[in-house]
Amino acid sequence: MTSATDRRSDLWALFAVLWASSALFHLAGNTRLAPEWGRALLGATAIAVLARPRIAWLTVPLAGAVLTNVWLEAPLLGNHWLLQGFIAVIVLGAVIGARGEGGVAISRLVGPARLTLLAFYGFAAFAKLNSDFFEPVSSCAVFYFRESADSWGVLAAFDGLSSGGERAVAVVVASVELSVPILLFFRRTRTAGVLLGLGFHFVLALDRTHQFFDFSSILLVLFVLFLGEDTRHEIVDAAARLRRTAAARWASGPEIAHLLVLAALAGAVAFASGPADWSAPRDLRLAGVWAWIVVGSVVLFVVARAVRTTGDDADPHLFDEGQPRWLLLLPALAVLNGLTPYLEVKSGYGWNMYSNLSVVDGESNHFLVRGGPALTDGQSRLVQVVESDDPSLGFYIRGDWLLPEQQLVDHLADRPGSSAVGIVNGATVRYESDEGSARSAWRQKFQVFRAVDADGPVDCQPSFGPAR
Repeated sequence: MTSATDRRSDLWALFAVLWASSALFHLAGNTRLAPEWGRALLGATAIAVLARPRIAWLTVPLAGAVLTNVWLEAPLLGNHWLLQGFIAVIVLGAVIGARGEGGVAISRLVGPARLTLLAFYGFAAFAKLNSDFFEPVSSCAVFYFRESADSWGVLAAFDGLSSGGERAVAVVVASVELSVPILLFFRRTRTAGVLLGLGFHFVLALDRTHQFFDFSSILLVLFVLFLGEDTRHEIVDAAARLRRTAAARWASGPEIAHLLVLAALAGAVAFASGPADWSAPRDLRLAGVWAWIVVGSVVLFVVARAVRTTGDDADPHLFDEGQPRWLLLLPALAVLNGLTPYLEVKSGYGWNMYSNLSVVDGESNHFLVRGGPALTDGQSRLVQVVESDDPSLGFYIRGDWLLPEQQLVDHLADRPGSSAVGIVNGATVRYESDEGSARSAWRQKFQVFRAVDADGPVDCQPSFGPAR
């Protein structure tokens, strides 16, 4: 007979497998943002967790590897990876506080992780309530809809789509994203929110040009945490039944399959951790999409079946009263991070990705936040770069992007001997490389101001520019 402790350990193992998998999905889609050793560390610790998911202590080095790579990848930091950093801190607090007992750790982790996801997703959806997200020529929703269709060779089927049809795409995307956190918040609709979120982000990650599977994979982990305990137990039981069925046909089959999967993942990690002249970014991005199709489909099917089997019984509370209160610091920090674009503390990774949101020098394109107090002057001086001996700055010369002045100064400081000429408020200014004018390393990494569209409407920024 299975003890209650073992059953709680099952829930930890489910979380650990999904979380380690999301770290590998990130690695598959981002093979050049961290040094080779950082990528190898992340991959090795994730594989260790997949090898022994019930050993909660193994998630401690994985959490450390995630936080290390957050530092190494910044300032080219995706919103999803900053979210991973928040979850890594929660994991550390939960496991260490539980003294390595997975069944206790999962109880400590669920509430803070749920609230952090709600903060993240709520701000991500709120950011899309701006005029340019619903403008077909600029909308990120339309941009990625067309990109995804083109990546599968079916763009021609949508070439005749009217502006009204394209605007409908943006409306659908915004409506779904606004609905998910609301559904997740209330007990009676929580499971519907999980299913909607899983399905929506499964489809988003089918884009073969831009990797969204790294983003969708961490959301998959957190969405599953919103399911009731009985439903999560049913997911684990489904996996156990499959294992028993396979073992009945071949006693050593499950163990051998596990070893083969781990060996394949180790090979992929070695490839991802290789030198710059390897083809890892292209090859692993394509492999990541196919892996996502398999993993995402299986999780969707198993979750839907588990929900049907258990009768959709969600937990009564988002945050259990017995959980440590200090872990609420993480969702509180997630809320503060979501406020940073509106307060102009930074415009990079403020839970505002792919939203067309623009809040610059007190002016905003948001429907509800029309302007506000700028707590910094980071966007008070915008540079139109017109000349530079640094080839990478050609991105701004050729495009219609204005660069916050301090971002340009920091960029040149990292490239001794480089210079640029720009126009600021109608005056021509020459900038020389000067290390003394650059901000501290942590501010350059975590207080990032992205380029500003010089002419309206605010276009979608599908990637970071060389100076952000």
